[in-house]
Amino acid sequence: IPFIQLSHSVASTTQSGSAAATTWQTRPLNVEVADNAGICSLSANQFTLPAGTYTIDAWAAGVSLLGFSLRLYNVTDTVAITGLTARNGYAISGGTDQGHAYLEGIFTLVATKTLRLEQYGAQAKATNGFGLSNNLASVNETYAGVIMRQLS
Repeated sequence: IPFIQLSHSVASTTQSGSAAATTWQTRPLNVEVADNAGICSLSANQFTLPAGTYTIDAWAAGVSLLGFSLRLYNVTDTVAITGLTARNGYAISGGTDQGHAYLEGIFTLVATKTLRLEQYGAQAKATNGFGLSNNLASVNETYAGVIMRQLS
């Protein structure tokens, strides 16, 4: 079974980035951790997959955003992919608590498509709205992840 794993991973102490309020915003994805069948290409926070049916399990961090959610967006056709389950995250406004939102389900692409993970939050947070840095020496910061399996 083709297996793909993508993440937003940066050097230790690097901040996650700013989150905007009340707008869908592209979540950074910059590392192709695994692609055992060589079917995915990742560039500029977007990934391209061939036609097929896939499972997806995705997560992303958020800080001081109040409620926030994720979606999978089809860049090629300029439309959100429907039928996936988003489990909302919550992170207290003005606090340093970090929450996580999750996205899961099965989706089908009828042709090769370019996709991206997007996040929507109730409140903006500059610098580290996409997640808190652990500031651990020699340990990369990972703020989001996507795991997909091609079923057919």
